[in-house]
Amino acid sequence: MTKSNSSSQVNTKRISASVWQRITTIGIDLGDRFSRWCGIDQDGIVVAEDRVSTTQPAMTKLFSLLGRKRVAIETGTHSPWVSRLLESLGMK
Repeated sequence: MTKSNSSSQVNTKRISASVWQRITTIGIDLGDRFSRWCGIDQDGIVVAEDRVSTTQPAMTKLFSLLGRKRVAIETGTHSPWVSRLLESLGMK
């Protein structure tokens, strides 16, 4: 099995600026290669969801777009470094 060179790539599906602004909370299901995330608005409605490579460059690229948000991540192997990264980006 070979590693893909896309480890720093973010899935670039277009999400409108108005949807980004509606997101108040982010949930992240961490995986070894890819992590699934969803953005929830103030009414608890999922307004965006996608996957991101579980790498520092990819997560920085995606989550730096969102500004300060509340984040819930699962506990596991990647949660310590992901938690530190998100905190450094201003996440709660």
